[in-house]
Amino acid sequence: MQGTYLAGAPLPASDWLSRDPLTHWTADADVALKKLVDYRDHPIVQRIYPAEVIDTTRQLCKERPLFLEGRHRLPQTLCHQDVFRRNLFAQDDYTLAIDWEMMGIGAAGEDLAGLVSADLALREVDPAQGDALDKVVFSGYMDGLRDIGWQGDADLVRFGLVIRLPLHCGTGYV
Repeated sequence: MQGTYLAGAPLPASDWLSRDPLTHWTADADVALKKLVDYRDHPIVQRIYPAEVIDTTRQLCKERPLFLEGRHRLPQTLCHQDVFRRNLFAQDDYTLAIDWEMMGIGAAGEDLAGLVSADLALREVDPAQGDALDKVVFSGYMDGLRDIGWQGDADLVRFGLVIRLPLHCGTGYV
């Protein structure tokens, strides 16, 4: 589906499409991050979020506006905006996605960030397999884009994935 729009089909402009849901979704991240910082000395928090992870997350959250703005400069397509394993089902040789309530316009590769980060955070995939998951997801996405005829820059798609990852800071996916 995304490749169709990247290859030139006009983006839908329906009023019911979500408008920049990630900006709204991350608006409360600072509150969650403050709680994480407040409890950083708790043994359970230390085990799940070591001090260096909390500090890096705080820095990334400070830079969130740059990441949000950068997404709008990338090739845009119709995005699900809530892609993760529990919203996807394998059906023969295609994938069925459910829970489209946040569907809207987003950057190419953006949906991949949610898939990778949520699957790791929810332990759907062993964190030690994170790099392998990233490679499989990105490669499969690029194959799909190429199959539909999009010949754009894979680095822009990669950037769409990595620029969204820091936006998950404080939302439970980091």
